[in-house]
Amino acid sequence: MKMRALALLCVVVLGGAAWAQMTGDWDFSLKMDFATEDITFTTTLTLNYTVEKWTLTSISEFDETGYNSQTFKVVGEVGPVDVTGEMKFDPTVPKYLSSYVKGSLDFAGVGTSLKVSHSPEQMDYDLTVNADPFKAELSFVDYCTGIQFEEATISLEGLSLCCGITYDVELSFNKTDGFDYLKFTVATFFDLCCGISFDLSVKFTTSAKEVSLTPKWAGLENCITVYGDVQWEGNKVAGLDIYGWKVKCTFGDCTYLEVLTALEPTAEVFNGIFEGDEFQYIEASFCGPGCCGGTYSVTVKVYFDNGGGLFGISRFVASMEAPLMDKLTLKATYSSLEPSLTLGWSFEF
Repeated sequence: MKMRALALLCVVVLGGAAWAQMTGDWDFSLKMDFATEDITFTTTLTLNYTVEKWTLTSISEFDETGYNSQTFKVVGEVGPVDVTGEMKFDPTVPKYLSSYVKGSLDFAGVGTSLKVSHSPEQMDYDLTVNADPFKAELSFVDYCTGIQFEEATISLEGLSLCCGITYDVELSFNKTDGFDYLKFTVATFFDLCCGISFDLSVKFTTSAKEVSLTPKWAGLENCITVYGDVQWEGNKVAGLDIYGWKVKCTFGDCTYLEVLTALEPTAEVFNGIFEGDEFQYIEASFCGPGCCGGTYSVTVKVYFDNGGGLFGISRFVASMEAPLMDKLTLKATYSSLEPSLTLGWSFEF
């Protein structure tokens, strides 16, 4: 009887010690679509177990259809080598999907990493060597027929040209074409006026030469973004195509006002941003101390088109995060497009 009690005590003590090394979080969201009256949910449970220099992580994802994704991760050290790894499964089958392990080593100013990735169809080997300003990336693949060379990229960054101008060089090869491209990028190639300058990029391939200029505006690089391309006539600049611009004014850590205006909303650079005939959005975000500790944040995003909506408004999205208590955060999002309301929480432990 005493032995059983002692064994039970050991289990409780060891279990408690193990639980003390366990952390994680639980995210849950419930979406209500008012147009279709559908109700869906997603939830993710993340568990981290730390022992010595190793952290093992389990990420389980569920929705209204059931248990549909499982990922295991590992981060740790083997001597001077940093190790990361990941393995993914589809539990609905169940079926193994993919995995990788990566080792990184920094020694005497030289950084080296080797990543080995596996899927049921093949294995990939990616080797990177970085010794400033030199960097080399080599890729190999094995389709169960032996390891074959796939691609190599060699680059030099931050080389000095003259007068404070620096440039980067990038050379790429692949197994199909041999030589792939040679690219030169010059930072602040020339100053126009009023603090406006341009970066120059020249890319040589086996069949063409690509030249591009990227405009920069000193003092406003973090506030104004201009989207466009350069028009060329032979080797001369004929003009600039301006697709649109974004202005962002930041007033604090999480308080800002952002306006994106697209002259060509269908341009690839705006892919996935606009719906229908929309061409502009205004986004405002602000935050402050929560009532129960932590920080609350609210973001409102309003889209505009040329339709008949009030003030040209086509839709809007509002989201909010607010701490209810220590490590428990309430989340809510409303979208006028469906329309739909999403409620959820994030709980850390």
